[in-house]
Amino acid sequence: ALLRQARPAAERSTFKPQLLEAAIEAARSSAAGSGASEADIRAAAEAACCDVSNEVAREREQRVRLEFPALVTAAAAAVRTREALLRQARPAAERSTFKPQLLEAAIEAARSSAAGSGASEADIRAAAEAACCDVSNEVAREREQRVRLEFPALVTAAAAAVRTREALLRQAR
Repeated sequence: ALLRQARPAAERSTFKPQLLEAAIEAARSSAAGSGASEADIRAAAEAACCDVSNEVAREREQRVRLEFPALVTAAAAAVRTREALLRQARPAAERSTFKPQLLEAAIEAARSSAAGSGASEADIRAAAEAACCDVSNEVAREREQRVRLEFPALVTAAAAAVRTREALLRQAR
């Protein structure tokens, strides 16, 4: 928050070293007498930075969804189109291999939809990331539904294994 007040337009990534340093200091002072090693302290600080980064991204995506819904819609349409084309060319490819190209298509579409909207470059990127997230969630839901219909026994067996493992882990605690 302090860095944002001093440099409101700065990219968040420029703050990362300072944020990690603050997290390490806080973790170190909280670790006294806990038995945590320096590696544990650093890992806790990195986890905290990751958590806060995810919170910031979610908040930015929510704001962009409310302020610039047309950007998100246009970007999502571009992602669906680009993914369909990539899927035709490489049907068996892992979806994750498409991510950079999908994000690029989403950014281009959001940028062209942003004209006159007052959206900043950060807003455009956030809209593109929100669109990619939306499409990814749609794809995952569709895949889950398909698997539930085509292979119900697999889902049932996997659910039983998860329940068993969860019960064993609870007992161990």
